[in-house]
Amino acid sequence: KKLYQKEYVMNYTNATFLIDPSYKFDVADGLFSGWDEKEKAYSNKTWMYQTEKVIPWSTEPGAPGAWADNPGVPKFNHPALKVPKKDASLQDPNCVLNLLAKHYDRYTLQKVSEVTGIKPELLEEVYKTYAASGAPEKSGTILYALGQTQHSYGSQNCRAMCIIQLLLGNVGVAGGGINALRGEPNVQGSTDVGATMDYAPGYLAWPIQQNHPTLDAYLSKETYADGYYMNKPKFMVSMLKEWYGDNATAENNYCYDLLPKRSLKHNDSTIPTFHYMAENQIKGYLVWGMNPAHSEPNTKYCREVLGKLDWMIVADWFATETATFWKAPGMKPEEIQTTVYMLPAALIYEKEGSIANSGRWLQWRQKAVEPAGQAKSDFEIMSRLFHRIAQLYRQEGGVNPDQITKVNWDYRNPQGQLDIKAVAHAINGYSTKTGKLLKGYGELTADGDTACGMWIYGGYFNNENEKWDAMAQPCTRRSLADPSGLGLYSEFSFSWPANRRILYNRASADMNGKPWNPNKMLVEWDGSRWINNDVGDFVETRVEDGKVVPVPPNNKAFFMTWEQDARLFSYPMKDGPLPEHYEPYESPTKNVMNGRQDSPMVQFTKWKESVKRGNSEEFPIVATSYSVCEHWQSGTQTRNIPWLVEIMPRPFVEISEELAKEKGIKNGDEIRVWNNRGSIKAFAMVTVRYQPLEINGKKTHTIGLIHHWSWASAYATGDTMNDLSPNVGDPNSYIPEYKAFLVNVEKAK
Repeated sequence: KKLYQKEYVMNYTNATFLIDPSYKFDVADGLFSGWDEKEKAYSNKTWMYQTEKVIPWSTEPGAPGAWADNPGVPKFNHPALKVPKKDASLQDPNCVLNLLAKHYDRYTLQKVSEVTGIKPELLEEVYKTYAASGAPEKSGTILYALGQTQHSYGSQNCRAMCIIQLLLGNVGVAGGGINALRGEPNVQGSTDVGATMDYAPGYLAWPIQQNHPTLDAYLSKETYADGYYMNKPKFMVSMLKEWYGDNATAENNYCYDLLPKRSLKHNDSTIPTFHYMAENQIKGYLVWGMNPAHSEPNTKYCREVLGKLDWMIVADWFATETATFWKAPGMKPEEIQTTVYMLPAALIYEKEGSIANSGRWLQWRQKAVEPAGQAKSDFEIMSRLFHRIAQLYRQEGGVNPDQITKVNWDYRNPQGQLDIKAVAHAINGYSTKTGKLLKGYGELTADGDTACGMWIYGGYFNNENEKWDAMAQPCTRRSLADPSGLGLYSEFSFSWPANRRILYNRASADMNGKPWNPNKMLVEWDGSRWINNDVGDFVETRVEDGKVVPVPPNNKAFFMTWEQDARLFSYPMKDGPLPEHYEPYESPTKNVMNGRQDSPMVQFTKWKESVKRGNSEEFPIVATSYSVCEHWQSGTQTRNIPWLVEIMPRPFVEISEELAKEKGIKNGDEIRVWNNRGSIKAFAMVTVRYQPLEINGKKTHTIGLIHHWSWASAYATGDTMNDLSPNVGDPNSYIPEYKAFLVNVEKAK
């Protein structure tokens, strides 16, 4: 049945786009076209659109790319727009919607039932219920967390959600979207600021030496031919101006050459870091607000290789498992030469600054109390380290000292004190000529006249008249008024970008600009102008002959893509343009959807001596890991709080009544869980929440590992559950496969 929202899909997605005729998926071997067996990677050449025509970049006055010829703007190859061929009749077999239907024709209710263990009639009921949200006047949201992402195909799990929501017209509408439930109040903020290895702040791709050796190469490769990312040079140059200050000039390409580059030959994500330690490639390790000796996959291996380091610095609240790794069970402290330095860090209540929640709302936290003892805020620790290292480079020299000594790090207030509000000014953006704060990212330029640490936050701290008063800034607003009636609360804090509450909100209205549901209006065209309940996520006006004029409705609802349409078929994904089912790296069953067992691009499997892959004959039980409300992450803080330990004092494993009966286990018994990587003991919680599943006709047991405990705590200790999880990951995000791996279980002796 065609339950999709046809008008939405036809006009706001790439459903009608024609894909290269050479594209194919081979069910027999489970591979998309373009697979290179030697490189263990895909070329996406056959996943690309067919081209209708090519439109050169225009620098004519009034054109969106006119700024590219301004003085001071770096020279780069202006990309031409390759307009995709389309088939609005959907007759061509190579159009995206037909390829999508063909690809998933195998995914029958019966097959999905075999794979998941969920009965076909229940699957059908769930599908019908949610598909009802595809009616134009309705909406539906998907809330997800780590259960979707922590797989060797986690990114494709997220893509599957995107496809569903786009088919149902649930993106860009009030009550729609795909909403991550973060495990920390500032996880969103950490990815925003580029705390991952592959992105700079604001989700700009971190330069790769082979792809982006020069600023010209970076801007030529990363700038879009159409859509808002035509402006990417403005974001990059403004960021370089903030990072290198007066040292960054047009003549030296804004110090781009000083920016460290990644390498295609060296994966810098977390899992391989420990293998580099084992290979003596890494001698020093700075651990900041992380606890890898507890929270990494295959932590027993991680702890062993930490002992190969010369030194390690740990900045945290308490002496974590990482800071005391030599005390772990089975370690031999007398054989470990690693020098560990512990830097006490301030708790969230002991410092001020901004955080970003899952809804992209930026909020300012005031300091409640002073830090205990010698604890310092992260900002002060970083500043002290940087200035001391820079001083040593100036005094003693070193390899390429300019990379340190030319960095702009002068975040002080008029009294000369270190001040996090000066960082907020830098992140918001300011004029390099006047020093005044910018109103928003729309004022950024690529000619060196603006500096901005992170373009997406532009406008969150923009009150120039009260620039040293955090409580006078947009991110500290606290109005509970909601004129929209939709829960937007647009005057409560600041939502990036531009205080927009719902991304892609142009898709909330039809091609004529009329809302699908008038009672949930986000934006509406009244015949002469746009009326908004939210900041429009599209081009609402343009300048003609010096006058600002409204832009009538068009189908450009996703202007952060160069196509300005959402992608049902997504060529940038590393492991395939469409999600395909593969079994986890360790699985109790055979993949019945195609001829390949696990994803061809599972990462880090080459280190077989550490991964130690298990099989279902020896380890027939599936394990997954998760959290409890009373504890937080690795328990660094919560296991040191007596009242939380009273509520949830001991590590446990959740198992079904059926498995307990098979193994002779009673509720509260101590049990052993083990595989090739490790062995742990915990208490059994026998529960009806877990039940055996019928997977491909075979009864399969699953257990749940609660991961918060380990040895380093004042009040609650236990074995480290992540000793059991495999150190393999997803090819797009490199996230580990914590949610599905093999173990065995027995009553502890």
